[in-house]
Amino acid sequence: MVRISQGERDASARATHLEAATRKFLVTTNERKQMSTKTNFKRIALVAVASLGLGILSSIPSQAAGNSDSLTTAAGTQNTVAAGGSFLADSATAATATFTYISGAAIDTYTLRVSLKSSPSGNAALPYIMYETATVGGVAATATTSPVDSDAINVSTATGTSNIVAAKQYETFTANSDVHIGSRNSAQQRVTVTLRVLINNPTIAGTYVANITSDPTGGTHALAGANAGSDSVTTAGVDVTITVSGVNSAASVAYSKSQMTQGATYAGVAGATSVDSTVSVAATASTTAKATIRVVLKNSDDSATYADESITVTTTVGTIGKLSVGSVGKSALFSHDTGANGTTFGIYADGTAGTATITISTPSVTFPSRTVTFYSTTVAKIVATKVANTMSLGSNDQVVLGKATDASGFVVGTSTSVYAYSSNTAIISDSGTACTYDSTYLIHKCALTGVAAGTATITLRNSGTAGAASTVSSTEAISVTVRSTSAATLKMEFDKATYNPGEKGYLKVWALDSAGLPVGAQTISTLVNAAGMSTNIAFGNTGGTAAIPNTTTSYTLRAQTPLLGDAITSLEPMAVLTVYMPTTGGTVEVKATAGGSLPAAAQATTVSVKATVADNASTQAAAALAAVNALAATVASLRTLITTLTNLVLKIQKKVKA
Repeated sequence: MVRISQGERDASARATHLEAATRKFLVTTNERKQMSTKTNFKRIALVAVASLGLGILSSIPSQAAGNSDSLTTAAGTQNTVAAGGSFLADSATAATATFTYISGAAIDTYTLRVSLKSSPSGNAALPYIMYETATVGGVAATATTSPVDSDAINVSTATGTSNIVAAKQYETFTANSDVHIGSRNSAQQRVTVTLRVLINNPTIAGTYVANITSDPTGGTHALAGANAGSDSVTTAGVDVTITVSGVNSAASVAYSKSQMTQGATYAGVAGATSVDSTVSVAATASTTAKATIRVVLKNSDDSATYADESITVTTTVGTIGKLSVGSVGKSALFSHDTGANGTTFGIYADGTAGTATITISTPSVTFPSRTVTFYSTTVAKIVATKVANTMSLGSNDQVVLGKATDASGFVVGTSTSVYAYSSNTAIISDSGTACTYDSTYLIHKCALTGVAAGTATITLRNSGTAGAASTVSSTEAISVTVRSTSAATLKMEFDKATYNPGEKGYLKVWALDSAGLPVGAQTISTLVNAAGMSTNIAFGNTGGTAAIPNTTTSYTLRAQTPLLGDAITSLEPMAVLTVYMPTTGGTVEVKATAGGSLPAAAQATTVSVKATVADNASTQAAAALAAVNALAATVASLRTLITTLTNLVLKIQKKVKA
């Protein structure tokens, strides 16, 4: 059985081997036949190509053709003519086209042509090419080596581009014109030309697509001695997109401005770039503007092209309207008058007292709110404030101030609101003298006239004719002394005894009479000797020229009050010099002698005033010591707390053990 089985297996193996060998032989034979056929085809094709090549070579001149040419573009932007889109401005952001190739042994020339592929509806403007830069063999081209055929360039002067040629050394071409590019050297070298692609005076904003084709050139359009070359740029050319923007009418938050001034006529600066006035006006109804607000809208370019957006103006009290038209109501939408003067709005009173909040906005910009106070002209209260203790003979300004308010507490700013009355007209002659309203400081300034030495009291009332029968009088009776004595001595004093290095300070200067009392308000032409004031240490000059040393002789003495913007308060008439202390520590001393307006004895006497400037090191040491003391106090407090807690824990332990 084994043999039979083995014999059957051997027979089967021999049959299988025979079948495989037969199949392999047939496949191998077929593959050889196919390879033989392919080889024959290749040989035939090679012969054909060789024959064709020989035919082509026989038609090519001895000079070589251009190679490895390419045309690439990059999208760009420009503006319409109405938006200020001059060529010079547009060229910086214009679309670009870069053409490059390797010249052969001869001068090879290409022609670039630009045409408009698509544009916005209604457009009639065409594209053009502007020559920018070129390199030949890696070296920047010159007038003599430029690869651009200047004879083929048609420079457009009708559109003003001749100015660009002079300013930027650009050469431009008319719309759809041909541009010829060729090497001016017979050696093999790479030629690269960069051009700008623009739309000629576009009037419609939108997307423009220009197409640029590149073709080998020969004949009359080629440079002298040039031959046609091959061109691998697609026949369809290369597109480039140009986005043309119209006038930028959106208002810019950064560049748009508004300014409010009091009165019926705008009193601010051009462009509305200054600060607002503080406006407080009578609520009496009127068709005359009480205040104006000028709005100038500019676009994000901050250029002469102004934005053009609608303006919404509202007010909570009174009415508003364009100044050129008049009041229209409490809220309205207005068109903007473009230009440097913008749009000026008037703020009108309608008889309602109160504080008006005025808001101004456009679709892009919301300006800060403005506030206008409309006060009633009926005075309900007057508060008198003494400014000066001492008067001179004659007229004296700002001796007493008066603040008149209506029933709502708003300051009444009319010129017929506050009047001054003297208790003794033989000393101070005023009886029903109108006080002047200062719209800057929102207060009435009462000028008084001294006629003889002595003291009188001043009362303020709301009528210049009713006297004591006025409906409103100030509760304060201000006592003022008139002095007729002359200046006898010079006096100086710092406003502080000690300053930090570089700190701002004030030197007070005034004159005393023979009794040692301050003289009244006046100007003394030679209060200080012409030699001026001197100092042992130089003052700083932060904020302006150093006030000392100087050779000033004339000084105006008057009372000082922050209510009228003064830096210090002084009820006695004096002059104030602003100084900045030295930056180093020590004692600063100012010396001066009296001038010719004072007696000889005063002129011979040197007046000296001193102040201490703290040393930086001392100041720092003092600060460090204060910090150490504070830390020590904290540590002591913590120690006490720890002791208390420890004692508490011990008590708890004793109780637990118990």
